[in-house]
Amino acid sequence: QRAIEYLSQYGRVVISSEDPPPESLQKYSNPVPIEHMHNLLAHAKLCLVEGGTMAAEAAVLGIPTICRHTYDFGYLRALEKEYGLIYRPDSLDKALEIAGQLLSQPDLRNTWRVKCRKLLDESDDVVQFMLDMIERAAREHPVRR
Repeated sequence: QRAIEYLSQYGRVVISSEDPPPESLQKYSNPVPIEHMHNLLAHAKLCLVEGGTMAAEAAVLGIPTICRHTYDFGYLRALEKEYGLIYRPDSLDKALEIAGQLLSQPDLRNTWRVKCRKLLDESDDVVQFMLDMIERAAREHPVRR
């Protein structure tokens, strides 16, 4: 409740959860079907999440992300340390402090687009990688009829 009240001063707050929120928070429930979650994320000013998967998805979309996930997965560490796309604070107080600092930045969206572009430029194109693997396998192991 405290986080919602704090974040509401910066804009609309949306809660997305596997479990329905308590009655007092129903008005913040995710208004879009789950299959459109990435569309919702893509228009967010900030993403404050507990799950590492959603944190990574928001970060790759160029959304400033604060992840309260406690596991130290390599992909989260890279998004945090190498690209500065997510924050992983150890308390809700620290998360809200970071959120306030980020949401107060006038050029936040463009700053994150630059960070996201760096990530994408340095990442392999998965489709091209798979095509290369298939072509190499076909050359090395031709089908005999």
